[in-house]
Amino acid sequence: MSVPKWFSEWPKVEERAHTIRTWQPLLVPGLLQTARYARAVLAAAPQATERWIEEAVETRMRRQVVFDREQPPLYWGAHRRMRPPPAGGR
Repeated sequence: MSVPKWFSEWPKVEERAHTIRTWQPLLVPGLLQTARYARAVLAAAPQATERWIEEAVETRMRRQVVFDREQPPLYWGAHRRMRPPPAGGR
């Protein structure tokens, strides 16, 4: 498995970004994922190999250095709950 072509330049965009906005209705956004969570998400890919998973997790974790900058990007994320909130005493 390989990185999608459209994504190959994305880490460079993140490095220069002043603001990052994202909408992730089902998953925690990649920049906010822990290694454990990323590994579980990536392992769900039908043709994922252990090597590919570990390389992808390492790459994902390296991308998080954007938050270590002196002036990190402002991060706006929207995430929909996986389950609706309880209602009606349930």
